[in-house]
Amino acid sequence: MKKPQILYRIWLIVLAFLLIVYSLEIEPIESILWGTGSADALFLFLMMDLLCILMLVTGRISWCGGISEEKAAGYSRQECIRAALWQLAFFAAATVLYLYYCFGLENTLRRSSTRDTMTAALLLCAAAVLSVKRLNAGKND
Repeated sequence: MKKPQILYRIWLIVLAFLLIVYSLEIEPIESILWGTGSADALFLFLMMDLLCILMLVTGRISWCGGISEEKAAGYSRQECIRAALWQLAFFAAATVLYLYYCFGLENTLRRSSTRDTMTAALLLCAAAVLSVKRLNAGKND
């Protein structure tokens, strides 16, 4: 097995393990982020950022959605790094926006777990769609 695939599998195992731990609803985590919805969403944002960093370090972009193994094999290492940087930029921006939503808007919005979940889902979907759209824009960009 190639080293990048091992890193990806380790990432998946860590993701699964931590999702199980977060599902136990540990009280200190809930009190820090005003509920498990915010904590779980922030965890997912950070894991997506970590995945983008792993793609950047390994120079493999075939882990992300929207690109086939064959198309990814045609990319040079520099093109893979550029694509991974774009993905990291989109997901890091989504993370920053969600952190601002959680901590910056605490006094201006009456927050609910439904609103937290919908905001997180909207930001994650927007980051995913925009990054895949940018990825499929072509190698010439």
